[in-house]
Amino acid sequence: MIQPFRVGSRGNLWYDTAKCGMKRHLPLDFRRQYLRQSRPMPHHGGGGVVAARLDPKEGQCLAHHPRRLPKARPAGNTKPMAPQSFLLTRPAAQSARFAAALSARFGADSRIVIAPLMAPVFLHPALPDIPFGALILTSETGAEAARRLSAEGIPLPIHAYCVGDRTAACAAAAGFMPFSAKGDANGLLTLIRQSAPQGPLLYLRGTDSRGDVAKTLILAGIETCQAIVYTQIAQPLTPAAAALLARTDPVIVPLFSPRSARLLAALGPFKAPLCVGALSPAVASAAAILSPATMVTAAHPDAANMLDALDTLLAAGGNP
Repeated sequence: MIQPFRVGSRGNLWYDTAKCGMKRHLPLDFRRQYLRQSRPMPHHGGGGVVAARLDPKEGQCLAHHPRRLPKARPAGNTKPMAPQSFLLTRPAAQSARFAAALSARFGADSRIVIAPLMAPVFLHPALPDIPFGALILTSETGAEAARRLSAEGIPLPIHAYCVGDRTAACAAAAGFMPFSAKGDANGLLTLIRQSAPQGPLLYLRGTDSRGDVAKTLILAGIETCQAIVYTQIAQPLTPAAAALLARTDPVIVPLFSPRSARLLAALGPFKAPLCVGALSPAVASAAAILSPATMVTAAHPDAANMLDALDTLLAAGGNP
């Protein structure tokens, strides 16, 4: 603790306490910056603070006493902080994008290992020969499947109901006009019901999907067809991921789907303590099988809130 002097109305000197503790929730870059800045600066050959007493009448300096202060040190653990280790298990393109966001948020020296646990394989099902009013898309991979089908000359409606902004952005890039539910499947169902769509809807989905979107809409009186247009093939751990999980240092694992959690658990057990960021309560429930040392669930199921959840893990030390 550094206690700077202040001068009173009678020329007295007293301490004004100012804690210089390092906040643990600050990104790693700022932590190191703090450590650099908190070292005593050379002054009068001794790194001290000069305290002077003033005559309140004459305003003259009556005394000049260098005061040595102890070296400043951060609060809490004084050991140098090792770079945080992250394991990303989403498909390669999504993991690469999230890795860039991690580096921007937590520092370029963060160790990030990308090991997709699933790889998409696109299918070519026969679609009903009827005019659809709009598509339903619940993933970026579904939006990519729609793009591929359209490129093959298969007629698809121009409008697309999308589960979130990222899926909507992919649909827009593929030439569709998206409507984003900005969240989860329940929000998507609400958006569709409130829109009162004209004509039947076509739900393009993968072999593994959460909830029964088509059945729910049919029960609500909205004609809906579904087609399985891709599957996700399970992948083994990469050598880099296996080595990371074989260590005893904590590994931060953001999980974006229940299946990712189940696939990772099937490849365990692991020596490394897992600090899990779960995209949603459904993901958190599936991730319980991993017996994580710590787990935080994102406040909203999107990448920005996942970053906030990881920040919470790091604020707690990123340790079990």
